[in-house]
Amino acid sequence: MDKSVFWKIVMKCSLVSVLLAMLIAFCGCKTSDSSTAVTPTQRTVQKRAEFRRQLAADPDPINTILENLDNADPVIRARCAYELYARYSVFKVKTVFDTSEQVSEVLLACGIDSQKNYQDNTLLQKLAEHCPNKKVRLIAKRKISPAGKLFRETLRLKDNKAFDHDIVKIATIPLPTEGLSFSLDKEDEGVDAKWFEETFADEKWASLKIGPWERQGFDYNGIAWYRIRFDMPEKPDCNAVELYCPSVDECAWVWLNGVYVGQHDIGPSGWNKPFWIDVTADIRWGASNLLVIRVEDSAQAGGILKPMALEVLK
Repeated sequence: MDKSVFWKIVMKCSLVSVLLAMLIAFCGCKTSDSSTAVTPTQRTVQKRAEFRRQLAADPDPINTILENLDNADPVIRARCAYELYARYSVFKVKTVFDTSEQVSEVLLACGIDSQKNYQDNTLLQKLAEHCPNKKVRLIAKRKISPAGKLFRETLRLKDNKAFDHDIVKIATIPLPTEGLSFSLDKEDEGVDAKWFEETFADEKWASLKIGPWERQGFDYNGIAWYRIRFDMPEKPDCNAVELYCPSVDECAWVWLNGVYVGQHDIGPSGWNKPFWIDVTADIRWGASNLLVIRVEDSAQAGGILKPMALEVLK
């Protein structure tokens, strides 16, 4: 073979080998890099862990908290809002305007705690006025309204551990579905004005049927009241009477014969969730009764949407 031809072949083979080696090395490096690269999720977890370590290591981490109130991570911002309240019993007004759901829900919990333990509504007031989260804003508004003070623990017979017997529904007494006295409460004055009292004059109120109030001429979102009169038969042999409400859109506060008996207050999601309230102690057998329901609706249809009843249990 001619020497020049031989060396050309050798050179081509060497070049191919070199290129092949370089390719293998490059692929190996890429594989190694991808196996050790930190993903965005991992980086976020690492930053949160580092933030928690900073809080734990500093007995007075006020500077760390304040510096991170504008952190890009909403979880860290929410933790800062909580720590600021839990450690120092304060909040920064700018956090009220935070669009993060985590931050607004933490602030709501802090505001409720402040109201309950310190009788301070400042944070709830700010949330009710400025929070971008509509759900949180509505809950805060309810908490500082006169109805926000209303609460009664109601125990159904089936949940009463002291009643260790089988429960039988011996009667269902339907409540009126029309002729319900109705009034809007745009200024939320009904609780203070005692619209729930038996002696309150409701002659000028509208008369509605069961169903959305929008379909009966009231294009309105807000608070409204129903006053419903009904007669009860003579008392049978029974252990309990429970008010059954299959659908009140959205929240309800209930009085029977002037006595506050309970509430259904879980926010907008409660519009189609049935609820029961024990009224055993306040029902008047063989007599006239007055059921008063304060309803709050924030969007779309509002009111008592389905017929209610009294369930007699033994």
